[in-house]
Amino acid sequence: MNQLKLYREKRQFTQEELSEISGISVRTIQRIEAGNPLKGYTLRTLAKHLECAEEDLIRKEEPSTPLKWINLSSLLILPPLNLMAPYFLSKYWKVNSPLVKQMIDVQFMWSILAPIVFFLGISLKLGNVFTIYLMAGIYLSNVFIILYNTYTLDQRNELGIRLKFSIF
Repeated sequence: MNQLKLYREKRQFTQEELSEISGISVRTIQRIEAGNPLKGYTLRTLAKHLECAEEDLIRKEEPSTPLKWINLSSLLILPPLNLMAPYFLSKYWKVNSPLVKQMIDVQFMWSILAPIVFFLGISLKLGNVFTIYLMAGIYLSNVFIILYNTYTLDQRNELGIRLKFSIF
């Protein structure tokens, strides 16, 4: 539920009553409750009249389930499926979020680094057992990245492992 609506209902105000006491138009309140961002003067005024902190009104919402599934779709480990699955799912569900772009960037970087690490590892010629452990380690590193990002999406609505730069 939208935070503004939650605090408005907690104080038992209708949209019209909140509009009257705050001086913010009913239409603006409706837009904010529909998902438009709350900031500046409007944020300060509504927080004051609802007797809450500004941060409480702009607290991040629970991430949508499609974002979690888009991230988990990267578990199709073999490149390029770990890139294509999140991309096509985001288009199918019409999720246009910078988080999806970050997910694909992380998977793209993993797709580049995994073969490099593998070939460097086998060039050491430490035997078949080492190669199997190396492959398992590379595989599990991506599983960890995906599961950790799913966890942080759930907890903080952001990716825990992301790049400081953009690839796409």
